[in-house]
Amino acid sequence: MVQDAELPTINPRRSTALVVLGLSAYFAYLYSLGLGDVTAALAEVDLAIFGLAFVFSLLDVVFNALSWQTVVRELDCRISLWDVFSIYMSSIFLNNLIPSGSVSGEAGRIYFLSKIAGNGRLEASTATVAVTRIITAIPFFLGISLGLAYLVLWYEVPNWALTTCFTMVILMASAGLLLLGFCSSESWLLGTVNFFLDQVERSFKRSVNRSLCSTMTRQFQQSIFLLKKPS
Repeated sequence: MVQDAELPTINPRRSTALVVLGLSAYFAYLYSLGLGDVTAALAEVDLAIFGLAFVFSLLDVVFNALSWQTVVRELDCRISLWDVFSIYMSSIFLNNLIPSGSVSGEAGRIYFLSKIAGNGRLEASTATVAVTRIITAIPFFLGISLGLAYLVLWYEVPNWALTTCFTMVILMASAGLLLLGFCSSESWLLGTVNFFLDQVERSFKRSVNRSLCSTMTRQFQQSIFLLKKPS
């Protein structure tokens, strides 16, 4: 018998309180910088250039939404472009509100997709986000490599700066390959999930539904394999 994970219900009051708290911290930071200086800097912004940048930013979100919609439809999740666009905008808002290295935004994408698609399958939604992350990593690393090559050939960059840049690239590439390995290997994935479940049970002194977690893990990997098959 396949168990389905129930999506948590968002409490509007708590969510509003968190948003207000985050915005209050943001405005407090602006106040510490000096609202007069911030206002003066904004007044010097060229509105034409700003408007053009805003349009290009929206187009970037639209193209990202189109690519994600293509991946989502491979798992028979029918969702409109407007809904995908709205989810992407919401994830950007969450990333700006809760700085966590895009974790908050990706969690929001998974949650909203599961809600809007109507099937409540967290593992399928998670698989689409993981696949889009892997796909978008290719042009990202290509751009970084070209940028570093340009710096090395045309500028005299200090050795410590180059070492830092190359180290960051190697770490990010290793993390990407590790993610790809976890998504492709059932033993790695289940072993990692069980390891974290052991830590959770040990830290919080509570038992976790291992059967449900194992089922979701296998369904996640099945979704990954479905996405890897040619249409």
